[in-house]
Order: sequence, then structure tokens, then C-alpha cells
Amino acid sequence: MNSDVRTYVALNYRYTPTGIKYQLESEQHRHNFYQLIYVVSGRGFVSTGNRNCPIGKNDTVLIPPETLHVPYTLGTMTTYEFKFDVSSEFLRGIFPCGKLLLYSTDPESSSLIARAATEARLRRICSEQYISHLIAEIMISLYRNNISHSDGCGGKPLPPAEGSVDDSFANAVKKYIDGNLCEKLEARTIARKFYVSQSYLYKYFVSAYGIPPMKYINNLRIEHAKKLLQTTELSITEVAEAVGFTGLHYFSRYFSNKEHISPAKYRSSVRNGFVVTF
Repeated sequence: MNSDVRTYVALNYRYTPTGIKYQLESEQHRHNFYQLIYVVSGRGFVSTGNRNCPIGKNDTVLIPPETLHVPYTLGTMTTYEFKFDVSSEFLRGIFPCGKLLLYSTDPESSSLIARAATEARLRRICSEQYISHLIAEIMISLYRNNISHSDGCGGKPLPPAEGSVDDSFANAVKKYIDGNLCEKLEARTIARKFYVSQSYLYKYFVSAYGIPPMKYINNLRIEHAKKLLQTTELSITEVAEAVGFTGLHYFSRYFSNKEHISPAKYRSSVRNGFVVTF
């Protein structure tokens, strides 16, 4: 089996309109893994930087690490989604970090995605290895069947968002945050650790990532909380504590403001489809 891909999450998700303009996420964000979204039905948009591209049935969005993005739905939208890491230099080369890709999925790739979703639903022996193998095939299939597409909202990378993630100071801060997420993190203590002022920390982190450091911390905590809500039986209070929030009320309010749905309702809606973690 192919070891170039390591799959962490496979899910079938049914997005429903929540909040102003049916927004699924409150702000554009980045994460440190690859994500593939295949639209089974419905329609919406995916926004990256200042670009908005429509997505609908049979479209695939491939989101490499450190890619600024946010999806929106128009009405109800059902998807298959996979979150994974890639170790292959070849695959990382053709799907580089920071560049979102959108495809009108060819029949070969659609078939592979359906097989991966079926495997996730059935959870047969060696499902993790087989799904990872299929995802590597999907990536190659998408690339070779769309290599001739034009720039823009086709099978080519969209323009990266303004602001470079190559800044060494901002990257060092981000790595520290990612590795200490469950600790008590404050702008003051982070700035002190790196021997800079809070204003310096704010300026260079926003320049690199487009978001203040404390908002990045809380948004990342919400992403971790979503995974725990999907995959564990921890109470809402226990989830809040596990991801670093100091109180249930603040966690619930922040989660609801960002996701336009309460933690309890999010858990219930996710479990109407399937969620598989490895």
C-alpha cells in the first residue's frame, strides 16, 4: 500500500444554512494539513484571499497546508471530506502549500473519491491504509486530468493571498502556539518569550497570517474542539477544557459566533453523516 499519504479524518457532511449569508466559517483560515472536499450535492462558494469561486455538484476543492480559505453554502450542501498529510515530495511539489485548487471532477477521480467514501463508511480491515492509497491516486488523477486547464477557478492554483508565511519570526511564533495550544497562552506571555513587544508580535503575525495571534489561537482551538465533538463522548465542558478554553460559557459563545451553531448542535449535525478518524 502507498505510504505517501497519511489520512486522519474522512467524513460525509451535510451543511445547512446558518448565520448571515449562509456562512459556514466566520473568517478565512489556514491549517497545517491537506484537505479534500468533494461536493456530492448542493452548491456554494470557496473563498481564498480576495477570490470567490463557485462550487457545486461533482466539484473537488483541494486545500494544501497554509492555504487561506473559507467555504460558504447556498442552501444545503453535502460533501465527502478527507484530511491528510502528504510525505511524497512529488505530490507536495504538484500541490504546493498556500495554493488552493478547484476542479470540475473527471469520471476517474469521481470514482476514486466514491470508493474512498465507501471504504470510510464500511470501516473494513485496513481501511486507513486503503483510503490513504486511494487519496494518493485521487491526487495524481486530478493532476493529470486537469493539467491543461487554465488559471483561475479551474485545475490550476489560485493566486496566493497577500502576506507571506515565510517570515521566520511569525513562523517561529506559530510553531510555538501549535505546540502549546492547551497551555495558557496570552499575547503578553508570547511576546515576552520571544523578547519583543506585543505590538511587534501583532504586526508581524498579522502580516504573515492575516489574523491576530490570539484569534489564531482561539480559532485553532475551535478546530480541535470540532474534532473532539465529532469523534469522542466528552462533555461540552470537557471539550472546552481539553482544547485550552478556561470556561464553558466563553467556549460556547466563541464556538457559536465562529461556526454559527452551538457545540451541542454541531455534534448532533455532524453525526447525521459519517465521521471516521484514524
